[in-house]
Amino acid sequence: MAQEKSGEQALAEFKQVLGKEFGQIFYLLHNELVWLFVKWQQFQNLYETSIERIDIMNKTAPFVLRIIQITLWESIVLNIARLLDPPATSGKPNLSIKQLAQFIDDKSKLEKVNELIANAETFVSFARDWRNRQIAHRDLDLALNTSIKSLPEVNKEDIDNSLKAIKDVFNYFHHTYFNTTFYYDMGSYTGDAGNLLHYLQAGWTSEQKKFERMKNGNATDEDYESPRAF
Repeated sequence: MAQEKSGEQALAEFKQVLGKEFGQIFYLLHNELVWLFVKWQQFQNLYETSIERIDIMNKTAPFVLRIIQITLWESIVLNIARLLDPPATSGKPNLSIKQLAQFIDDKSKLEKVNELIANAETFVSFARDWRNRQIAHRDLDLALNTSIKSLPEVNKEDIDNSLKAIKDVFNYFHHTYFNTTFYYDMGSYTGDAGNLLHYLQAGWTSEQKKFERMKNGNATDEDYESPRAF
């Protein structure tokens, strides 16, 4: 399936090929993974690309950008854990990739899907621990620093490996039912992190030029105007 199709077109194709309920659930899960890759891409563009980008963020709006960093990272980890939730919790169904097995009648296909899900499970234990003891719930012993088990450290490789393993599950369905591959990590978006950094840099450069003019006695009337509140 081509990425340029609209959401309505993708949903219609999924339902046509997979059936109404199977197609609907697969479409919702597919969108969850697309959004997860978008968030990870933007996080990396802001915080994992270069020291120059970190430097301009620290010069301009470090407080709010630190909030964004923590919030976005927690959202990514939470989404990873959620995609591998059990089919139901306390009798209530979850939107999880484990829901998909119920629609597969072919034994060999079911075995392959279960194998891919089991492989993904090996990469997401860190996300489940963070979700259960820090993000969705706040473990008291951990907060008091009396827990004998600390939270696992998480690095870029951990996120990349978990996303690849989850993507492999989805692309098995794309390969098997649609004879295609979906490139979840190849999106390009207008108004993204790169645009934000561009304007932060432009604003910082403009401010530095203004201060230099004021220092040298060449300031304009505009240089002394207070910034306009939005």
